[in-house]
Amino acid sequence: LCAWPSGLGSLWDRACEMFFQIKGGTVDFGQEHSERYGHSRFGRTYPGLFPEWSATNPVHLVGHSLGGTTIRVLQHLLGTNAFEGYETSADWVLSITTINAPHNGSLTAYALGEKEAAAPQVVKLSPGHVLGSVVHTLCFLNLKPLGYDFSLDHWNLSFRETSWIGGMMLLLRSVLWKSELVEDEDNAAYDASIHSMREWNKKIGEAHSQTYYLSLVGDASDANTFNPEPMGPGLKGFAAYLLIVVQWVFRRVFLTLLEWLTFRRDYAELKKALPEVDLRDYKGPSDGLCTVFSQQFPSIGLETPCESANMPDNVDQMRPGVW
Repeated sequence: LCAWPSGLGSLWDRACEMFFQIKGGTVDFGQEHSERYGHSRFGRTYPGLFPEWSATNPVHLVGHSLGGTTIRVLQHLLGTNAFEGYETSADWVLSITTINAPHNGSLTAYALGEKEAAAPQVVKLSPGHVLGSVVHTLCFLNLKPLGYDFSLDHWNLSFRETSWIGGMMLLLRSVLWKSELVEDEDNAAYDASIHSMREWNKKIGEAHSQTYYLSLVGDASDANTFNPEPMGPGLKGFAAYLLIVVQWVFRRVFLTLLEWLTFRRDYAELKKALPEVDLRDYKGPSDGLCTVFSQQFPSIGLETPCESANMPDNVDQMRPGVW
C-alpha cells in the first residue's frame, strides 16, 4: 500500500496526511499547529488504505528520502496521541525502514537558499526562493504541471479558494516580501535542514523499544557510470532504451549541479549558528542530496546517541529499538 503525502509539505503536515490516508478520514493538521502557521486545520478526505490499523494491527512503514523522516515523525505523533479523536500509540508501527533519508539534515537546504544563520528565512532570488514562487504561482492558477498534484490545498493559495484580487495580493506579498509557505518552519525545504532535524531528533528522542529500525544507505559515486541493458527488439525496446538514456543524463546533470551548489561554500555562518555540529560529516559521500552520515541513523540533537548496529546476516538476529 502506498501513501502519497505532499512533496512540499512539512514533516508534521506530511505525517498527518499519511495517518489519514492509511486510517481513513479527513486530514486534521491540529488546531494549534494550523493556527501557528496560518493554514486551514482540515485537508482532504480519504477512504483509508487500511482502516483496521491499530496497535493490534500494526504496520511496517517504508520511506525514501524525506519519506523516511516523515514516517519517524508519524510514529512520534502516534506515540504522543496527537490525532484528536483517536487513541494511538507508537505500537501502531511494527517497523520503520528508511531509504536515503536525511535523519540529520542536509547542506543542500542551505545551498538552495535557507539562510545559514537565520533559517527558515530564505535568500531572495535563490533557487529555493524562485522555486517557491513558481509553486505558489502554479497553485494560485490551480495548475498541475504534467499532472503533478502539490497537495497544498490547506494553504488556500488558489484563486478559487479566495478571489483573484485576494490571491494575487498574497502571491505578490510572498514573492516581494515574505512567503508563509516558504519562509517559515512548515515546509519540506526547512525540514530537510540541519536546523530542523536537530530539533526533530530532540522531540522524537530514543528509538521505540518495540519497533524494528532499518536504514538503507547509498551514495552516487557510480551515478556517472552508464551500463544500460541491451536494447530489446522493436519500438518498445527502443523506447525502454531511450528512457534509460534520458534518466542517466538527467541524473548526471542533476546530481552534478546539486553537488556543485552544495560543496562550493564553506558555510561559515552555519558553523557559528550550529557550533556543536561537525560540518565535515556533511561533506562526505552522498546521494547528491544527503550524505551517508546523515542517512545512517539520527544523531544530532540527541543527548544519548541511538544504539546502532550493522545489518546481521540472519534477520532473526535483528533487535527492536536498534538502528
